Amino acid sequence: QADRADGRAPGQNLKLSVDPAWLSGLAKADFPVTIDPSTVIGADNWGSYGSATGWYCGMSCGHRVGNALPYGQDMAWRSVVHIPYEWMMTYGQKVVSATLNVWRNSGTTNPNVLYGCPAVSWSYAGACAYGYWGSTTVGNSATMDLTDLYRYWVDGNYSGGLLGLVGNEASGLYTFQELGANLTMVYNTPPPQPANNSTTLPANQAVFSTYTPTLQMNALTDANGDSLFYGFNVTTGSDGVSGSVVNSPVVTAAGGVV
Repeated sequence: QADRADGRAPGQNLKLSVDPAWLSGLAKADFPVTIDPSTVIGADNWGSYGSATGWYCGMSCGHRVGNALPYGQDMAWRSVVHIPYEWMMTYGQKVVSATLNVWRNSGTTNPNVLYGCPAVSWSYAGACAYGYWGSTTVGNSATMDLTDLYRYWVDGNYSGGLLGLVGNEASGLYTFQELGANLTMVYNTPPPQPANNSTTLPANQAVFSTYTPTLQMNALTDANGDSLFYGFNVTTGSDGVSGSVVNSPVVTAAGGVV
């Protein structure tokens, strides 16, 4: 099922298949074959703001950062961007990695620092009011790890998170760059937890007295079709964590008994 990246409307069914002739020609060492789970997402709204009053450029421009030195005077640019991720919260998915890809459209080719911040407003001051969560150096192109930021937004169920982009704003130096950007997201639908009922023995955090406990769980299916494996922890602490810990062998999610 293919869905819009912004989650506003469902798309059409999309079938992915592998050429049988190519697949049959692979050696045993080539397996397993995995379809790349990453998704590249473009921004759906952005704006660039100058440090001087009245300097602004919207979506007709790229993402402007750095000191443009107009008329020989300092004037830095910052950008605020929204890259849609809210659809992940709708479908209960988790961020595995989030990588910002940037490339220079115009401006200096000299390498300059670029910071990625959680922006608090659509403004120059709001682009990076509380520090940055990622950084890189941009000449012609670069990548920036923003996994922690997007994971924070998705796990916290925060909609509308804005990304602030801030460059080198050193006084007296021409550091201006106008950038293009998108986000490469790798995500996963978390596997289900075993039921905490009569199909799972013992119940979670159960306290019992026996040298031969039966450890059993119900059959489970992963939403992505991946193989699932689970294990049990047996401890002398009533919280199931502390004390002398014994870890069971992993059992398949088809249902296992230890």
